[in-house]
Amino acid sequence: GLYWIHPHLHGLTSAQISMGMRGLITIGNVSDYVSIYGFNRSQVDSMVSYLALQDSQVQSNGIINTDPDPTFCLADVNAYEAANFGLRNGFCPGYGSYSGGTWFHTVSGNVYPTVDVSGQEILAIANVSESSSYNIQLQDQTNNCNMLMQIIAVDGVAVDTTDTQAMMLAAGGKFIPVPCPDNTSPSITPTPICTKSILMVPSARVEVLVAYRDCTQGGGNKIVVPTSQQGADAVLATTSHNTGPAGDYWPQINLADIHFTYNSGSLGELATVLPTPYDSALLASEIQPLNPNVSPSQACQPLPSGYKRRIFFGNPTNSSEFGLAYEIIDQNGNVVGAPATDLIPFSSDNPYICLSLGPNNAPATEIWELINVATEDHTFHIHQQKFQLLTETDIITGDVVPSSSAYLMDNVQIPHALGNCGDSDGTNPIDDWRSGACKARPMTVQLNFSAAGDYVYHCHILQHEDGGMMQKITVIPFPTTG
Repeated sequence: GLYWIHPHLHGLTSAQISMGMRGLITIGNVSDYVSIYGFNRSQVDSMVSYLALQDSQVQSNGIINTDPDPTFCLADVNAYEAANFGLRNGFCPGYGSYSGGTWFHTVSGNVYPTVDVSGQEILAIANVSESSSYNIQLQDQTNNCNMLMQIIAVDGVAVDTTDTQAMMLAAGGKFIPVPCPDNTSPSITPTPICTKSILMVPSARVEVLVAYRDCTQGGGNKIVVPTSQQGADAVLATTSHNTGPAGDYWPQINLADIHFTYNSGSLGELATVLPTPYDSALLASEIQPLNPNVSPSQACQPLPSGYKRRIFFGNPTNSSEFGLAYEIIDQNGNVVGAPATDLIPFSSDNPYICLSLGPNNAPATEIWELINVATEDHTFHIHQQKFQLLTETDIITGDVVPSSSAYLMDNVQIPHALGNCGDSDGTNPIDDWRSGACKARPMTVQLNFSAAGDYVYHCHILQHEDGGMMQKITVIPFPTTG
């Protein structure tokens, strides 16, 4: 699967990534989880393009802005910019106080590169920017329509498309899945899943298969042969994207030219996805020899059955910093123990979540409610773990779909709150949420902790993480007596 690496020195993470300290990492081969009719494994592995989405704001004096500002250029092209700068192919011009500067949006370090596609190609895309969000589309800008892309993997995990409806509910707003309108011969089971648009928050990865499609109303968005032997082109683009009333407006940019060759008049093929189910028990057994290196503690006990952790994301009262807070709730939603009173910026001295593995150090399953009490979006990310987004049916009935590759992710956008959330009159945002003045819908996730150790969870908008929206978590071996 597709992953990425970067430094994590708190307070400097954003600046270090803005200056280029980031890179892709892949585990295994694409042919481990993808097959394409008529092609062997080596050929499948050769039809992959790795695209790292990154951006750099270069000021008029040539210095890189290490504290990126989403107002550096306009969210969308206006008449003046169109007349003087033309298309936004890989960059947008500085605006206002940034006039004379350039905001580059590169793909693997290249400004508006061309990706050649012969028949079909898997685009392995990673958002390795420090704070920017991308709303990815494959645009036929001549006919003003978007080509469908087949979803292969999300956040390094191949998708199981057996249940399209469940996939839509559990995708966390990253994309809206639809059955691909064409199926190749021999037919592919389960039906391949496509989408027209993918929201990629910072740290998100996605692997999609693209082939030339007629996305006009009459064409039905089906795979076709380019009408010209010179081939045809589409644009991998991001549309402007707003993250809430107090959030950011990320700009529209053409990222790359996708050139579909004529390929001797043959159609592109869809892929069969071969997901490997996530087995937390197997992972725990493989890591178990390392658990004795972590000291057990009688003070750290598993959550009682039916209990959850509630995590708040937002800004501390009367502060421009960012913070987190947490409390424990019972099966009826009542707070157990000390309630969260305010958001707290990160400090190594802060109280932190401590939990233990299950009996015999089996995986510990916990359910967390994520509540954003800010009027801008945040991104939940946790180290060392994948998590599963639960639907309302899962929460009400308790009949949770077992963790499988269809639903696992390591980052998700938590939508912004609405109303009075402490940012207009200096009130406490958690109190505002409890009173109903700040309206935020909880996002519920299930996590399976498999290994003892220390790690963190945080917002992956790194200006927010550096500003305090991070907290430590400790997992210990199962407590024993005597």
